[in-house]
Amino acid sequence: MATTTTREVQPQQLQVADCQSCLTLNCPLSGSDNSPVTMCSSYRTANCSMCVNKACALNGQLESPVMSCDGFQLVGASK
Repeated sequence: MATTTTREVQPQQLQVADCQSCLTLNCPLSGSDNSPVTMCSSYRTANCSMCVNKACALNGQLESPVMSCDGFQLVGASK
């Protein structure tokens, strides 16, 4: 007889949106400094396709699941 394992799924956390610093590629509000958005489920502080952190396995990935990343380094950004 087959058995089933269930687990509780946590709802996705919404992040406070800052459209001016958001790197979501497919959003028309990305980069806007006068956006009406306060919460957004697709807000990205990290976009692996725009990151130059060569030590990361997700570096350069267009479809990354990462929403935020401590090691994100924007292409062309100076330190």
